[in-house]
This record gives sequence, C-alpha cells and structure tokens, in this order.
Amino acid sequence: MSRQCDVAVKKANAVLGCIRRSISSRDKEVLVPLYKALVSPHLEYCVQFWSPMFKKDEYKLERVQRRATRMIRGMENLSYERRLEELGLFTLTKRRLRWDMIALFKYIRGINTREGEELFQLSTNVDTRTNGYKLAVGKFRLEIRRRFLTIRGVKFWNSLLRETVGAKDLSGFKIKLDKSIMLFKMNNSEIKRKRSSYHAAFKLKVVEYAEANNNCAAAREFCINEKQVRECKKKCPTRCASFPELEKDLNNWVVECRQNGYIVTRTGIHLRALQMSKDNKYKSVKPSMFVASAGCCTRFISHHGLCLCQRTKIAQKLPRDLEEKIESFQRFIIKYRKEYAFELSQIGNMDETPMTFDLPSNRTVTGVGEKTVLIKTSGHEKIHFTVVLSCLANGSKLPPVVVFKRKTLPKNMKFPAGVIVCAHEKGWMDESETIEWLEKVWNKRPGALFKKPAMLVWDMFRAHKTDEVKNVAKNMKTTLAVIPGGLTSVLQLLDVCLNKPFKDRLRKMWSEWMCSGMAKLTEGRNHMKPEINLVAQWIKDSWVSIPSEMVEKSFRKCCISNALDGSEDDAIYDDDTTEADDEKESDSEDETPDIYNDNAGNNSKNCMTL
Repeated sequence: MSRQCDVAVKKANAVLGCIRRSISSRDKEVLVPLYKALVSPHLEYCVQFWSPMFKKDEYKLERVQRRATRMIRGMENLSYERRLEELGLFTLTKRRLRWDMIALFKYIRGINTREGEELFQLSTNVDTRTNGYKLAVGKFRLEIRRRFLTIRGVKFWNSLLRETVGAKDLSGFKIKLDKSIMLFKMNNSEIKRKRSSYHAAFKLKVVEYAEANNNCAAAREFCINEKQVRECKKKCPTRCASFPELEKDLNNWVVECRQNGYIVTRTGIHLRALQMSKDNKYKSVKPSMFVASAGCCTRFISHHGLCLCQRTKIAQKLPRDLEEKIESFQRFIIKYRKEYAFELSQIGNMDETPMTFDLPSNRTVTGVGEKTVLIKTSGHEKIHFTVVLSCLANGSKLPPVVVFKRKTLPKNMKFPAGVIVCAHEKGWMDESETIEWLEKVWNKRPGALFKKPAMLVWDMFRAHKTDEVKNVAKNMKTTLAVIPGGLTSVLQLLDVCLNKPFKDRLRKMWSEWMCSGMAKLTEGRNHMKPEINLVAQWIKDSWVSIPSEMVEKSFRKCCISNALDGSEDDAIYDDDTTEADDEKESDSEDETPDIYNDNAGNNSKNCMTL
C-alpha cells in the first residue's frame, strides 16, 4: 500500500504544480474547483482497496491537501483545520471514511450484488441497541487484515444513526452521512488532541477552592484533573514583586537589546539592575536592600518568560513577497529551457562558501555537571578561506576551487590533482577570480568544447553581475540565471542541499586529524593549523564523496532541472532530498558568516540574463 500511496502523491503533486505555474489567480473560487476536479481524484481513486496502512502514508496524502489549501489567498496564516472549515472540505482521512461508508451502503442495499456477495453479514446479536443494519465484526488472525474494508469500516457503520443507514436512496444517505462525519472526531489518528486552556480568573477560583478544601474536591467541583489543580497552585504567585517598576523597565531593556541583536547575559542583567537601582526614579529602592542576587535574576527570568538559549544558525530573513519571487524565478528557468532546450549536462550551479581552518562542533559529550566544557582547536577558527563548488544537473561535479588568504602559493608544495588552488590577498572571490573560474572550470565542463548553449545559476554576489563577467559568459554561450536577493536559502541548491553534507564530511576529516596526533606543535606547544595542501585534499575527498544522485535531486528540489511536462514536480516537495535530513540529531550547525550572501539586490529585478 505504501507504494500505491507514493504513486498517488507523485501524480497529485505533479498536477498541483502544474496548476500553480499555469493559473495566476489565487482565489478560492478558482483553486478549490480545480483541486476537486484534478488533484483530489488521484488521492481518492479506488481508495476502498488501497487505503493507507501506516501513519507515514496518511501524512504523505494529507500533506498534498495541506499544500493545496495553503496556496489560496488569505489562507496562508490559518491552521489546517481552520482552512478546511473555511473552504468546506474534509480531511482526507474523513474522505476515505466517507467512501468506505458509501461502499458499505451499496453492498448492504444490494446495489453491488455481484461483487458484494458474502463480504458482509448482518449481526444476529439483539442484546444491544441497533440501527437495523448492524454488521457482524469479522475475525482476523493477521494485523494486516485490520485495515481491510471488511474490518475497518464496520465499527463506524454500526455507530451511525438509524435515520442515516435507513435512507431510501444513495443521495439521501450521502447527505446524512456528511453530517455524521462532520461531527465525528478521529481517535488521535487524524488530528492531535488539543489541550484545554483556562483563563487566569478560572485558575484563581480553582486555587482558592483548593486551599479552602483540598485538591480532590477542587477537581470534582470544576471538572478538571487533579494534576491541573496542583499545577495551578504551583504557578499561582505567592507574593507581589518587591520592585515592580524596576523589573518592568529592566524587562523592557532586555527586549530592546534582543530586538537590536545584542547579547544579554545573566551578568549583564545583574549589572544593569544594580545601575538602575541608583537612579532617583526608583526612590523606594534602597541600594543597601537591593543586592540583585542570582536567585533574583532566576526569578526575574522565569517571571517575564525569558530563558537562556544558544545562538541559532545564522540564516537569511526571507522577503515578504517570497512566493511571487520564487514563481518568477521558476517561470524564468522554464522559459529559457523551452527556448534553448538545454541538456542536463549544460545546466550548472555555482556557489562560494566561506570556510575556516578549524571546524569545531558547538556540542560535545562530557560528564554530567561539568561547569566548563572545553573544545580543543588549533586556534585558527577565525582565519578564513573560500571554497567554490559547482555541479551539473546530470549529477556531475566540477573541480572545486580553493582561494586562500595569501599573496602567493608556496613554490615547493604539491597540491592534489582535481582541485584548483588560488591565492588572494583577502581570501575571497572578486571579478578577476570569477572570470578565472569561468575559464578554468566552467569552460572545461563536458560539452563546453562544442559551444553548446548552457545555463549557469548563481546568486547576486556583486562579482557575478559585472559587465566583464557577463561578456565572458556571453562568449561561452551561457545564459546567467541570477537568484533573487534574499532567496539563496530557498533556491540556491548548494545552500539548500549540498553544503551541509559537504561540511559534515570535511569536519569529520578535521576531527580525525586532531585526534590522530598528526597535528604539528609550535614552540609554545600549541597546535599549528593544517597545511593548505592537506586542506585541499580534504576538500577534494569531501566533494568527491557527495553522491551523484544527491546532486540530481538537488537540482529538481530547487525546480531547475525538473521535466517540463510537470511529471517531476513532486521532487520540489520531497523532504528526503539529502542525507542531512536523516541526521536530525546532528550538531554540525554552520555558523561561518557568508560574505557572499549579497542582499543588496532585493529591490532589483528578480532574474538577470544575457
């Protein structure tokens, strides 16, 4: 059944992608009828026979409808249940249940006499109340039988009202069935059970009653769980703040600092509180009484909903017109692919990635209760160099280019074959380095000798947009597709899919080198940074180890090499494109600032071409 679910999801996603590209309107009056007529049949065709057996399959099918409802204007920020309510739709789980009940009605009423012989038997048990058409629950030995139509639909059928199952015809049965399904709640399989929330006045009444009597009496009186009574008593404030005005202004200071991106520590809060206590504004605060102890700081953080967090991954802030820019870029790619009929071997992507000589992880395994967690490095984690990665849509990987921050390269040092090593005073790519990359790497790709038309996708880094670079690319018959500013985290396939596994492999080699004892020491017994030829070898090995299948899927994931007939549009929505998704517990977050993330082009055109 899982294979059939995958086929249905693939077809539905392909049709949904076609609708998204070809229909400019986002009104529900247009999209809902198209969804019901073109997408929904792929998800419900003969569903009585291939109903999903696993939760993962149910989620795959439901995700298609989630995506379709999110496309409608005005529904983007609503929950899935709210969107279905506004559009008058059922979840796919309820839709499958509806089709099961219709099939049962046909079998029992004799509409499907030939196919339904001996499939169902009326129950002879008269001990309980019945609707007149109660079915006997069949026995099964294998767990797989539980999901068969003859088993899974009987329980709900027996729970229907007499008026529903006793309908005169099929159309009347459908009307009454829809009302029953609308009121029916699935058992934790369709929608997660929501926790009840109570306002503060109600909780105060519960606490007051519990203190006057006991917790059990309060639970019975207000029809809640006893554990909730204990939680209310625990969270009920025992006393007012000693310095409410000072705490309020201190919290405003913390919020303002975080909005500006400044780091706020417990020590900073302690010092700021002591400084504020000396202000004449807080006359009730005596400096001798106010000590701002560690306990006060902890209670202040808890009372105002604050916490101490680790810095998250540095990422772009996506623009407001995200959907419009993505669709414009995709239309641009499709337009020129149709015009020039690029081969997959002539569609490429290039990206500059800043790296450091040290690649320590942010987390490590250590003993419980350790106050200081040391991570040993060579002390060169701030010395940068640049790695230029490029690949083709057929899965081929072009040689990487490494730009070190130095004036010249050592004369007697041998570098590994298959990697190009350069020197630059600042250690990054500029116009001359970009032209050199076009001549040494892009112009030597397979098929470049025959001057075949090609497309190169890269970001809006300023060195990519100069007139000289455009002229060089034009002479190579290369169309430049520039990713809109601020969208590299969505459309730059090396950023989306390949950089993380590449850096994970590189980090693994660095860790093995640090632990093996091969690192040289200075006179002060400090670790020296690895030699640049060794770093070049690590980069080559890491890049070569990236599977070609991952590269191909990355192009389809970012809607660059998908089939023009829409048959591969489902790859855009796949969540298993890279092996990085299988490593959810990975601690290899990259925090190196990307100097090539040029957002200056947010106000310019979406795409650039020659």
